[in-house]
Order: sequence, then structure tokens, then C-alpha cells
Amino acid sequence: MAQKESILQDKNRVQREHEETIRQIDEETTREKDDLEQKNASEIKNKTDEGLKSKGDVSIANKKSEQLRRTELELLENEKEYKMRKDELEMERQELKDFIEKQKAIIGAKDDSISEKEKRIYELKKRTQELEKFKAVLDFKIKELKKDIGPREEEIAKMKKKTNDMDSVSFFIP
Repeated sequence: MAQKESILQDKNRVQREHEETIRQIDEETTREKDDLEQKNASEIKNKTDEGLKSKGDVSIANKKSEQLRRTELELLENEKEYKMRKDELEMERQELKDFIEKQKAIIGAKDDSISEKEKRIYELKKRTQELEKFKAVLDFKIKELKKDIGPREEEIAKMKKKTNDMDSVSFFIP
């Protein structure tokens, strides 16, 4: 019996050691499980935060992308308007350039006409001066002739009187 008791004691002791080992394994497993759960929860939280942050970043990037698309469309529209305005201004510039050229041609023709008329005026003034000189000479000659004619007229008048007297005297002779 002593052997039975010794075997029973060994069995109990092995069973207690076994139970203690199982209890320690359970505690260690529970601790490891809790650590893994905490670690997983932390990782899940970090991944969730990263996912939310990425989602926010994607949302911001999408908004920026949409804003850039709108800005691009506005710029393209503005570019079209600027090109149209540029074309209009270019046409207007060409029309003004043509108008200026025509005006320059008209001005040139009028300058030529003015030059010709100024030459004609100069020639007429020169001719007028010559005629004025000629007139002065003629006036002088007329005055001289009148001076010469004055005494001759008196002489003619005297001769006419004598002729008339002679005619009247000859009518009375029988």
C-alpha cells in the first residue's frame, strides 16, 4: 500500500504539475492572446486611421483635381475668347493699317496738288510782279504822253479854232 500511496501521490503530484503547467499555459496563452488582441486592435486602429486619412487625402485630391479641371476649362474658354479677340483686333489693326495707307495716299496726292498750286501761285505772283512793273512803266509812259498830249491838244484846239475861223470867214466871201 505504501507503494500504491506513493504512486497515488506521484500521480497527484504529476496531475498537479500537469494542472499547474496547463494553468500556466492558459495564463500565458491568455496573456499572448490579450497582447495580440491589443496589438491587432492598435494595428486595426492605425490602419483605420490611415484608411480614413487616405480617404480624406483622396477626397481632397479629387476636389483639387475637379477644381483644376474647372480651372482648365475656364482657361481654355478664356483662351478661345482671347484668340477670338486677338483675331478681331488683328482684323481691326489691318483695317486701320489699310485706312492709314489710303489716308497717306490721299495726303500725298493733296501734298502734290498743294505743291503744284503753290508753284502756280508763285508763277502767278511772279507774273503779277512783272505785270505790275509793266503797268508802272505804262502808267509812267501814259503820264508822259499826257504831258506831251496836253500842249498838243491846246495846239490842236488852237488849230481847230483857226480852221473854224477860216471856214466861217470863207463862207462870208461873195
